[in-house]
Amino acid sequence: MVAASNSDPSRQHAIHASLTETAMGSAHIVAHDRQADSMGDFTGNVDAIYFDHHPEERSLLSAFTHSFDITWARRQVAFGSQLAVYFMKPAAYMERSFGFESEILAVYSPYDTLEPRTIQAIERFTSESPARGRVDPMIAFVVSEASDAVQWTKQYTTQHRDSPVLAAFDADRLRSAQDETWLVRSLLA
Repeated sequence: MVAASNSDPSRQHAIHASLTETAMGSAHIVAHDRQADSMGDFTGNVDAIYFDHHPEERSLLSAFTHSFDITWARRQVAFGSQLAVYFMKPAAYMERSFGFESEILAVYSPYDTLEPRTIQAIERFTSESPARGRVDPMIAFVVSEASDAVQWTKQYTTQHRDSPVLAAFDADRLRSAQDETWLVRSLLA
């Protein structure tokens, strides 16, 4: 589920429309295109360097690898929180289906609650190297241990119109559905 809001109404509308227009009628086309597109994965350096040291996070992100390559991963500290930060390169059919033009920044928050400082950290990460110019600053994925992550992000973006479009994902749901090919796409819709 997506909580949508940001300061550029036309860009926000386009992203929101793209994220909500994954109709069942396009499922056959996407499934057919999927055969031509390579399946997402953890790229070699990310896999060997990061996930060898943080294997517990691999299960969180496996559901994304059906639609994205995980191209970069690091632990970052900002605003008093330690977060895992990832860059996700969408597969060609995800670019076409959702209008993604750049890599997407994803953040894993291991805390039981989400707080504004998580979103502040996302905004900081997207404006700094190596994300600046590489990831889309208008959208971010938030993977959270908080049980109310989807509702919290909706409320936050409603109150903070200049925030990026946030797609929140429940960490437990991702862990339990690692092999569900359509999970991330259905949650974005």
